[in-house]
Amino acid sequence: KRSSSTTGMSTGIMGLRSERRFLEEELSSAPTTIDCSDDNVEGGAALKQIVTNFVPILVGGLLIFCFVRKMVPRVYATRQWVPAIKSPLADERFGLFSWLWKTFYIDSQTLMEAIGLDATCFLRLMDMGFRLSLVGIVNSFVLLPLYNYAEKNNCDPDFIENLGIGALHNGATEFVGTIVASYIFHLYAMYTILKEFRWFLNVRGKWLRRFKPRNYTVLVRNIPEHLRNDKLLKLYYEKLYGEDCVLAAHVLIHCSKLDSQVDKRQACIGNLEHALAELAIRGKRPTHMNLKEKKVDSIEFYTEQLNELNEDVRHRIDEIKKKQRPATLPPEDSIDTNKSSSSVEKTESGSLGFFASQTSSATLFSIMTNETASLAGSAAASAGNAVTNTVTATKKEANRKVEKFVDKGKDLLAKEEDGVADDAAFVTFTRLTAANGAVQMNQSEKPYVLEGEMAPDKPEYLFWKMVGKDKEARQGGYVLSMAATVALCLFWSVILGLFMNFVDADKPGLDSSPGLKKFLSILEPILFNTLQLGILPVILKLVSKLELLPADSVLEASAFWKMAMFSLIQNFFVNLLSGGIDGYEIIAEPLRLFQVMAKELPGKVYAFISSMMVTTCIGTIVELFRVVPLIYALFRLCFGRRLTKKERAMSCGPFKPFEIVDKVIYSKVMNRYILFYMVLNVYTALTPIVNWFTAVLFCFASSIFRNQFIFIYPNTPDSGGQMWLIFMKVQMILMLLGQIVSMFFFLSKDAYWGLVAMIPLLVIQSLFTVYLSRRHFKIGSVLPAYSALQQDLENKEKEVDFSVFEDNYVHPALKEPFLDADWNAGKFEDEDVHDNNVEDKEKGKKSFF
Repeated sequence: KRSSSTTGMSTGIMGLRSERRFLEEELSSAPTTIDCSDDNVEGGAALKQIVTNFVPILVGGLLIFCFVRKMVPRVYATRQWVPAIKSPLADERFGLFSWLWKTFYIDSQTLMEAIGLDATCFLRLMDMGFRLSLVGIVNSFVLLPLYNYAEKNNCDPDFIENLGIGALHNGATEFVGTIVASYIFHLYAMYTILKEFRWFLNVRGKWLRRFKPRNYTVLVRNIPEHLRNDKLLKLYYEKLYGEDCVLAAHVLIHCSKLDSQVDKRQACIGNLEHALAELAIRGKRPTHMNLKEKKVDSIEFYTEQLNELNEDVRHRIDEIKKKQRPATLPPEDSIDTNKSSSSVEKTESGSLGFFASQTSSATLFSIMTNETASLAGSAAASAGNAVTNTVTATKKEANRKVEKFVDKGKDLLAKEEDGVADDAAFVTFTRLTAANGAVQMNQSEKPYVLEGEMAPDKPEYLFWKMVGKDKEARQGGYVLSMAATVALCLFWSVILGLFMNFVDADKPGLDSSPGLKKFLSILEPILFNTLQLGILPVILKLVSKLELLPADSVLEASAFWKMAMFSLIQNFFVNLLSGGIDGYEIIAEPLRLFQVMAKELPGKVYAFISSMMVTTCIGTIVELFRVVPLIYALFRLCFGRRLTKKERAMSCGPFKPFEIVDKVIYSKVMNRYILFYMVLNVYTALTPIVNWFTAVLFCFASSIFRNQFIFIYPNTPDSGGQMWLIFMKVQMILMLLGQIVSMFFFLSKDAYWGLVAMIPLLVIQSLFTVYLSRRHFKIGSVLPAYSALQQDLENKEKEVDFSVFEDNYVHPALKEPFLDADWNAGKFEDEDVHDNNVEDKEKGKKSFF
């Protein structure tokens, strides 16, 4: 039958008809039983094994941690004593066990101020998962006995298998309970999401109104060449939004050589301070061998080197600023390229007077669309007009293309020189209405020209080398990133299988070594989750870097979206259909997917639950005991300089002391719980026991991470809940997936009435998704005009001083032409140390100044 059907497919319509007849015959003749010796029973046994192996580890680890957190607060309560991240909320240590639940009683506003909006959003997602699981538990009080006592297939399944829908016969009337439970769960989920959006839009609006530089700063990209100057760009935006609305504009400057010198200077300062500390602590002037293999005094050598580097940095900064200063500017009527006029030189102060005058709409249009106007004046433009008036339109176009090609070549050659202006800039406003207007309104009639987006992060978290990348480079990087993601998605299962084959506990020959088999059965899920939840997110984040993103928060968002889609495809579809049907069968008999789903869907749930259990047990132990930071801190004790307190508090490559607490990588943390939400949305009514597991796991995760956010992790950087918005988009997809899977299951079980009954829910869910997508996500991304105006009026009444924001988004290398070492390095390590370095300090100052 299969071969005849495949042959028929190749002959067109007749083939399709024969395939359909084949499927109808198979469905009608197939027995209404499921072989309970297959994966179903194995799934229940695997779940029991996971619970037996890992729950004792989790309980034992929790008990040990309850005592350890009291004994070693320096490790497990860093927010109590590290000045940079200290929080008053961390002063309350709670009881030996009460920390597991007392953190839930902290006021939400107080908690959000202490841990940040990103962490609060994550905890809200855990709480939402718990509430959805409770609704599923209420449904399970009806579904579990309904499934357990219903008429089964001709087999005696395991008790756990009895609690799911898989053992029911085709067309069972008990499917009515499944449909009603699906409606209750998904309708409540929609209500909960709407409620969560109301909360989020409220707190997000307050966050966007905060007096922070990033809320008043816009990243402008694809700036026309004639506006790539701080003063010109600032004055241009003043004409659009008012002179009192724009505080500063900082065009990004290519300064890779300056960056290199600044890094060398920082390394030199570290060497000099270490040498000074050796003198102060050991009382002996240190020496070392220079490049000429000659022994030199370290303090004198590094002092001289620091002075030279300071002078070089200062000189480079001056040269860069000279290149950016407009020496001449055209008069107002010469800005329009359609008019010819003579060159009029103006001083820097004179240019301010020119732009401060009222500008006509035609002039403003010419400023915005002019791509070749020279800042040196209009003399060249006048000469060019005289020439071009004598040639034909065809020659004009040809010359323009040649000049453009030559200019691009010159730009490529000049890109390596410091001082070349990039096509991006940070514009800081004094009005939230102006800043958000610059983002939400098109600034040019040309696509991609003067694109605006809110400053993606604080200056210290920006990737300065990436911010100034042009549109072509970013688009090319995006294509490469997507191609790499697709390739990884296609071949990840193969890579994973190669590694998992080494720890396969079911290999032949292991029956004679029960101890080894037991060890491999424990190691196998640990290795799987390490690769899937530890290594894979790192790889996807590296792939996201190909997009040349401007800041860490944007990189996290891009990586999380890839992780979510990857998790959905790999963990669900590949896992669900693996072993049930191959690619040839899908092509030859596509409708057989329903039969495969009927067999594979119920049994796979126990593999998913096992994965969630392992993720929670192992992840909790690693998270609570800070295993990775602890290992890094121990290595830091063995490597790097440790002579002074300052040196001991510094990192050495990847090895960091406990004083340096890494930020939370929300893309990686949230990715763990994509699987939880996926299993909950798909199996809440099909296998009701899932709800009990997810309720416990979500509640447990919320308790653990509340402790970590309060006592361990810093509340910066904070993207203001951007990851929450992405997670909600994923949840919309998962809800649709859950309903579609249920419909396919009913179809495969000959319950066509069940499929029809699910269609209204699918329509409601689709309309709900469209409703949220039209406005809610957009309002959550930017500040509404009325809220911005309210804050502007409050700032005006309070006479807020915005001058503190003026230089926040200047490239860090341009800010400090001179840096000095700490000449008292090591002096206060011992109170008896004399000030032996006064002479060297004065020598260094005199030689520089």
